This record gives sequence, structure tokens and C-alpha cells, in this order.
Amino acid sequence: MQGRALAGQGTGPADLRSASAGFQQALDRVTRRAGRISGAAKAGLEPARRLRDLLSAAALGADQTRDALAHGRLTEEPSPIGFGGLAAGPGEPVDRPRSGARQARPETRRPSRVEVASAERRARRLAMARARASAAEAEARRAETRASRLETEADLAEEEGRRLRREARSARKVAGQRRQLASRAEADLKRL
Repeated sequence: MQGRALAGQGTGPADLRSASAGFQQALDRVTRRAGRISGAAKAGLEPARRLRDLLSAAALGADQTRDALAHGRLTEEPSPIGFGGLAAGPGEPVDRPRSGARQARPETRRPSRVEVASAERRARRLAMARARASAAEAEARRAETRASRLETEADLAEEEGRRLRREARSARKVAGQRRQLASRAEADLKRL
């Protein structure tokens, strides 16, 4: 395609659109594969978008970015690449659009049915997990309340047991005294 354009045989905007669409499709495939490998696909749309921006910057950005990514030395996310990076070199002004030119609308990609269904499944699983966690938390609170009540009852039972043991010792002491009195009275009766 580039060779045809340099030879003056290209169709201009149609070739650019075709090349751009091909690049976006390839970028989508690589992003999906990389997301599956890294787990970013399961983490949601934001990590997947960041991964796509990173791969786009590596493909279209500066050689330093590509080299750092290839050798695992990329320390920060590069800025997303747009037409501004392609239209002018560093420090060169970008031409302003002509006054009659239409402003391009930013491209918004609608999620596919598969992405929507996947997001809905994740949302349902998350809602069910939250409900289970909430139910488990409520059960834990009930168990803690019951344990506290039983501990209080055990403390009261222990105190009651101590009180009853004191009363039993006291009753044995009184019984012993009464036996002694009875024994003395019997002895006195025998002497008479």
C-alpha cells in the first residue's frame, strides 16, 4: 500500500481508511490475546483500554517506547498516540483545519454482544458474591451476639455455682454443729 502511494497509484483517503481499519482490527486481536494472557480481560474495561493504548503507542510511538516495551524496561505508560503524533514531528506546529472543513467526531466503539454478555455475567456474579458476603456477615454478627449471650449466661451460672457452693459449705457447717449438739444432748440424756 505504501509503495502504491509513493508511486502515485494510491486512492488516498480510501487507502488510509483501509489501512487504519486493518491496524485497528490487528490491535483489537493482539489486545484480546494479551488480555487473556495477562488477566486484564477479567479485570474489566479500564485495564483492557490501558493495554490497548500501550500496544498502540508501542506500534506507532517513538522507537524508545517500542524498545523499552520489547525489553521489559517500560517504567510508565506512554501517552496515547493520535493523529497529532503522525501529522507533525516534535516541536513542529500542526496545521489548523480549514474553516470549511468538518470536524471529525471522536470514534466511539460500541461493545460487542460478547463483551456486553460477559460484562453482564460478571456483574451478576459480583452481585451474587456481594449478597453471599452480606449474608455471611449477618450470620457472623448473629453468631457473635449469641456467643456474647452464652458467655454472659456462663458467667452468671459460674457465679450462681460459687454462691451455691458457699451455701452448701455453710449448710454442712451448720449440720455439723447440729450433730454435735444432738450428740451432746444424747449424752446428757444417757447420764440422767
